[in-house]
Amino acid sequence: MPAKSNHIISASRRTDLVAWFPDQLADKIIKIRPERIHTLVIWTKNPRNIFSHEKLNRTLREIGQIFIHLTVTGLGGSEIEPGVPYPEEIIPILDDLVDFTGTPDRIRWRFDPLLAWEESSIRHDNLDYFIELAPSFQKSGIKNVITSFCSIYPKVLDRFAKHGKFVPLEFTASEKEAIRELLKNISSDYGFSLKWCCDLKEESSICIDGNLLTRLHSYGIPASTEKSSGQRENCLCTKSWDIGWYSQICRGGCLYCYGNPLKNAWKGTLK
Repeated sequence: MPAKSNHIISASRRTDLVAWFPDQLADKIIKIRPERIHTLVIWTKNPRNIFSHEKLNRTLREIGQIFIHLTVTGLGGSEIEPGVPYPEEIIPILDDLVDFTGTPDRIRWRFDPLLAWEESSIRHDNLDYFIELAPSFQKSGIKNVITSFCSIYPKVLDRFAKHGKFVPLEFTASEKEAIRELLKNISSDYGFSLKWCCDLKEESSICIDGNLLTRLHSYGIPASTEKSSGQRENCLCTKSWDIGWYSQICRGGCLYCYGNPLKNAWKGTLK
């Protein structure tokens, strides 16, 4: 149904609501009222509850437009992303996600972050996974990709240190240039539009883009285009209302996470 407002709801930069808090997400949407939401922007590494959680599925279908940021870095199921599904668990539902949103243009593949680390004096990174995953996203018609280099904040260093097995590494300037060129070439081969989050050296992504959400809306209803505040430096996103909270502790357990405060780090068994 047509939205009665231009409000964009973000669910959520702070935690993976779809994966870990589907009941609370559904309840929050019901409280806001679906008809008052122009677009619900979902951020998730595990979208399976969109289909398997009956209450959430029913509630989401009442919203006029769903836009999904789907993060698949290739590290799911590893000790670096212990509570995240293996990529092989997510790839089979890409077509279902496209059908659910109505168009692959409402899905962004976030190969984010680009990460390097050292284990037992051996350097590793996740770049090869981009090449491995690209054909599946292309096959589903998803052609918009967002990436960025991992920001090694102090709490990220602390989290890796507490884990004890890996040491996160910064990419050198020359490595970054080589990686930019590599990903640009691969993206061109697969027909992807590659954008970089909060990166002024390349074409920057507007992850929540009011102008785009207006164009994609089935009824052409305008979304808010007011610039967001309180995000990372160089963020170009449109203002949205984020309905997640850090107290809703994400159980993904990603060692590189900069969204979740260290004091809220998940300490349970994830797999």
